[in-house]
Amino acid sequence: MKSLLLPKYRQGVFGRGREIAEQLGLKRKGDSFYCPTPDNHAHGGKRPCVLINNKTGNFRCLSTNCGVSGSLVKLAEILGHPDPWGKLVELTGIILTESEEKHLNNLRRKGVSF
Repeated sequence: MKSLLLPKYRQGVFGRGREIAEQLGLKRKGDSFYCPTPDNHAHGGKRPCVLINNKTGNFRCLSTNCGVSGSLVKLAEILGHPDPWGKLVELTGIILTESEEKHLNNLRRKGVSF
């Protein structure tokens, strides 16, 4: 996460990582989720193997063949959201200042992920 947006991202995600992952479209079974990249799995991702840190929103696939991991913005990108940054701002209810909005637009233009 780029430094200017990190504090607000953390505040918006804190304690809501699993909820936001579901809102992004990740399928869930209990406390585990199905991997967003099932083609990386020997059995096609039929078992839930992704853990989401509810406080940070970071995710990680436990499959030895896969291991995809990252932030909720990266998850939104993998799941095909056309504007992953904007989607997270929308879902978390983050209010951006003018300078933060400019920073976000620069990240979008550059196609920056994390």
